[in-house]
Amino acid sequence: MKDLIIGAITNYSIDQIRPWVESLKACSFRGDRYLVCYDVDYATVDYLKKNGFILKLFHDIPHQKRYTHIPPSNFHICVHRFFDMWDLLTNLPQETKNEYRFIISTDVGDVIFQSNPSIWLENNLKGCYKINAATESVFYKDEIFWGAENMKQSFGIEVYQSVR
Repeated sequence: MKDLIIGAITNYSIDQIRPWVESLKACSFRGDRYLVCYDVDYATVDYLKKNGFILKLFHDIPHQKRYTHIPPSNFHICVHRFFDMWDLLTNLPQETKNEYRFIISTDVGDVIFQSNPSIWLENNLKGCYKINAATESVFYKDEIFWGAENMKQSFGIEVYQSVR
């Protein structure tokens, strides 16, 4: 069985995603590569396609040479990306869904692969676990500029107060 890696980007340039893309190649990951692209220019789309990515794109705006997503007023990519990744995977043909051993989801803008994630999962899950979830080891209460605000905007102050 093969593996699948999936992520999401919005308004990232080639330079911003190159470390993720190139490190994935360099570590010899051989699985399928999927990316949900909310707001990207044609050059970034071409770069990703040349590197073997299957893309979920939204509205094509030819005069701007980009694909864009028209978000609802409560859109937060840090939350909404999980719905769109689920939607993309749910709508794969049934025969394709059954091909995957591991589905790996990572951030794109701040992740660099140091080794093949498939090999790590193969060596560490040992068939007895269904999910491996990682953390950045940062408490929301200590992440006042990004994480805390995203939690408040996405789920409200009550949830933030509970998880901080």
